[in-house]
Amino acid sequence: MNIPFNPISCMTMNIATIPILVSTNHAQSLALAKQFNLPTTTEIDHTQWQLEFVDTALQLSPPTVLGLKPFKIDFLSSAFLKRIKEFGVKQPLAKAVGYKPNTGSAGISAKTPYKK
Repeated sequence: MNIPFNPISCMTMNIATIPILVSTNHAQSLALAKQFNLPTTTEIDHTQWQLEFVDTALQLSPPTVLGLKPFKIDFLSSAFLKRIKEFGVKQPLAKAVGYKPNTGSAGISAKTPYKK
């Protein structure tokens, strides 16, 4: 069955339907697919979104018609590890929620009523 190519459908993605390429890092790919109940594939398809392990990184490759570079998260990169290690009050999200470094809590709670 030949389905016509639709570039609009490439711009949207449902994470539950993104296949994981299992040709590289076979064990990691299969474990991730099983954990999140994702489909697997053994062939690169440039017309759809695909997940793939590249070295120590998880890569999300977009369809080529979008002209985007792959999104990559390298769990062992020094910049990623430094950011995790130095998470604290100076991070924008921590500031926004009122993170308290010594208590581990934020300034927002269900018990604190909103004041105008």
